[in-house]
Amino acid sequence: KKTVFRTEWFVVEEEFFLGLTALGGKPIYRIVEPDAVCVLAVTMDQKIILVRQFRPIINEYTLELPAGHIDKGEDVLNCAKRELYEETGYMCAKWFCLASGIPVQASRSTMRNTLFCALGAVYDPSFSSKENIEVKLVALGELKRLIISGECRQGAAPGALQLAYWQGLIPANF
Repeated sequence: KKTVFRTEWFVVEEEFFLGLTALGGKPIYRIVEPDAVCVLAVTMDQKIILVRQFRPIINEYTLELPAGHIDKGEDVLNCAKRELYEETGYMCAKWFCLASGIPVQASRSTMRNTLFCALGAVYDPSFSSKENIEVKLVALGELKRLIISGECRQGAAPGALQLAYWQGLIPANF
């Protein structure tokens, strides 16, 4: 394999798999990028913390759970705490890993996601945002509606919501 393109965020590799006749001798291209975290954070009054931000790749604003890449050498839980705080100004005392090592797009990217549920989120009034992100608080049932309607199209959001329910971290009547 060889690197055919490099940015500060990812690398594109080319690799030939000569033994796979289905590829017809053509190379595959993979995006090599850091693993990531995604946080389903619940406030003390049972609101879900979402972020609204512009995504240049799709040229539109998205509504998502707080998420981000793990820095080299960074502990995955510390990354989740950092991303939640950097994007929203919220901190949580109780953290639960819902799932780890989930391929984000196994057909193109090496990135794997770790999903967390964080309970008891409290806003830090001294927080000063350094990112152009709008924070939105929604009821549990509202997040479900936003996912079903397509307003929240983040791939990890439905999984995080369902896993938190299955693990008894959020109420069954959401």
